[in-house]
Order: sequence, then C-alpha cells, then structure tokens
Amino acid sequence: MDWKKTLSSITSNQSTVFILLAISLSINGNKLLTSSGLLQKKVKGGRLLDCLISETIVSNLVECGHWCLGRGCQSLNYGTNESNGLFKCELNNCTNTDHLMLVDRKCDYYEMVRQWPENERCSEPSFSMLFPRHSTDDYIAVDDPALQELSAITICAWAKFVRNTNGTIISYAVHGSTNEIDIWCYTNEVIFSMKNNWIRAKNSVISDGFWHAICLTWSNLDGTLTIYRDNVITDQAFGLKTGQRITGGGQWVLGQDQDSVGGGFEIEDSFQGDLSEVNVWGHVLTRKEITTFSMGCHRCMDGDVKRWPEFKTGPRGSVRVVQGPNCAK
Repeated sequence: MDWKKTLSSITSNQSTVFILLAISLSINGNKLLTSSGLLQKKVKGGRLLDCLISETIVSNLVECGHWCLGRGCQSLNYGTNESNGLFKCELNNCTNTDHLMLVDRKCDYYEMVRQWPENERCSEPSFSMLFPRHSTDDYIAVDDPALQELSAITICAWAKFVRNTNGTIISYAVHGSTNEIDIWCYTNEVIFSMKNNWIRAKNSVISDGFWHAICLTWSNLDGTLTIYRDNVITDQAFGLKTGQRITGGGQWVLGQDQDSVGGGFEIEDSFQGDLSEVNVWGHVLTRKEITTFSMGCHRCMDGDVKRWPEFKTGPRGSVRVVQGPNCAK
C-alpha cells in the first residue's frame, strides 16, 4: 500500500463536541439523560473495579457524563473528593456483569443504557457477521454495477474488533481508483480514503474489543467530512474533494482493502471481529438520524445505496451470520 506517503492530517473539532454534549445532557432523578441514551445510577454506595480507563476531578455529574461520552465509556464511578465541593469521576470500559463491585459509601455507580424510542422499534431480525480469523480469505463482496455517481455519502456501521488488532471495515473500488472509499481501523488511529485522498483520524479509534457505532459523512458542496464514534463527533476535515463525485459501478468489500477491484488483499488490512448494520446512503444523514443509528444495531435504518441485508449474500471463506447481536454491550 502507498497510503503512508500520501496521508493528510485531520482537524479535530473538540469545541463542537463540547457544545453538542453540553446541550444534550440533563439530570432527571437518578438518570443522566444524553443524546446517546442515558447514564443510570445502578448501585448507590459502590465503585466498579478492574476496568478503569480514565479518571478526573469534576464539579458536577453533568461534567462527568460529558467526560464519559467523549471517551466512549460504558459506565462510571462518581463520588465525593477530598477537595471541597468537587467530585471524582472514574470512567470504565465495562459494566458490573462480570466485574467486582467494591462497597464505597462516598461513590455511586452509573451505567450507559442506550434508549430506543418505541415508535422506532422494528420487527425485522437483526444479525451480525463474524470474521473469525485474521485472513485474506475471509471477506464479504457485493458488486454494484448499477450505482450512479454520488455527490454525497454517509457510511455507518457497528463494529467490534478483536482487541488491539488492525483491519478494514469497508472498501469501495472502481477500475482506475481502488481506494475510492476505504475505512481502516488501527490501534492508534482510523484512516479514511475518499477518492484516493487519505485522512488520519486520531480521535476515532475503536479497536478496543468492544462494540462501537461509527459513521462517516461527506458532501462535495464544501468537502466537509465528519466522523462520528458512538454518536459523538470525533474528527472533521474540510475542503476534501470539493466539487468531485464518487464514481459509480464499483464493488463493495467488507473486511478487506482492495488493491485491485475485488482482490489484491493484504493480511495486515484483514479484519477480525464482528460487523453489523453496515449501511450506505447517497446523502448526508441528519444529526438526529446519526443519533438514531447509534442507539443500537436494530434492523431499523436502511441505506438507500446499500442495505445491510444485501451484504448477507456475499460472505467468503469462514465469515458466518450470527443472529441477534447486542451491540450495546
């Protein structure tokens, strides 16, 4: 691959993230409501052990919730601190299902509970695709000969990597442009290709062994590319391929990077883990739609370019269907 020579830096938009979270957080009894769902008090006078990922001192629960959402935590410990009027905020990357809870009267334990409005539930069964090996033989391929040129795009997926592994979520290749669209995930960054222009996203890492929702939007009107991880804007780039269009008639591959259309796979780009709800739209989804998608891998949102069930016809190698995944875990 030659992307290492042509990478361009991405601009982090931390101030935008803060504003979005600040207006979406509120306290209701023992629940901290957020745009991703809610942080609900599960244990009064308890602290979860063994899966701490970050800790800080905050002035209130809303600030602790903001810290949690910005770092993709699954639960938090919140309690009084030695400093007068301040509180300790400890973020966890697990829940108390399989971990020890310590009695601590100065601390309360909260978990993220994803919310799904009743009027948006769907009856169609959900499923995921398991990629059990780190192998170039395992992938999903779907031809798209009827696809027309696109002036905008949104790609959303739920992904669970084997912890600390690299791999490609999705690649779209056409003759003459094998990196028309690509999403690679590495242990220290996520790399995107839009018409062979490479973007590094340092704030969007998801290779930690847990389920994550990741979305990418792009429009040729101003070339803005926005990346969401778990319903939070984590990276943005501007002026990317303004006025250009994504070429139609190519091939979609999940789990591998195409160095030639439908092939040219390399082991270092092979995905190992689980994928679910990979959908592609020919327009930029609204903020509300991104939030809805990020609530869980329910079979409720379908791309108008590629629907997740369409990929069910293209597994190769040892890739297999798993019914009813719980992406909130």
